[in-house]
Amino acid sequence: VDLQSTDGEIKVKTASGDVHIKNGKLAISAESASGDVKADNITISGDCEFSTVSGDADIDLAKTSQFDITFSSVSGDVSVDYNGNALKGLFIFQGKKGDISSDVAFDKDETSRYSPFAKKYIKRGNSPKILFKTISGELNLKK
Repeated sequence: VDLQSTDGEIKVKTASGDVHIKNGKLAISAESASGDVKADNITISGDCEFSTVSGDADIDLAKTSQFDITFSSVSGDVSVDYNGNALKGLFIFQGKKGDISSDVAFDKDETSRYSPFAKKYIKRGNSPKILFKTISGELNLKK
């Protein structure tokens, strides 16, 4: 599924196909079971969800989001690039130890030595809530 210069509220769901979004102003729910979800130069205009089961999610934002966003993958990687824009809100990362990274320092780390999973936070306000989740993939935030 390819969407270019699309504005509005959109829901996209695929079983094995990729979803590619470019240059939009969107409130979107994009889901793919085994395909990748890629967004380039998008502006978030409402609460959003980008979700895969085994595919990767690679999201490049044109502006800082004012809305809640969930990025999730069961076994794929999640990478989000703010392209130099300011970080705003509460960023929550849930994944395996060693597989969570950011070029911005984490404010809090709830990693237990008895669990293979970690929960890390970057706090730049209380809202919006930006959630990154994976079971066995990698999570990455780029400023």
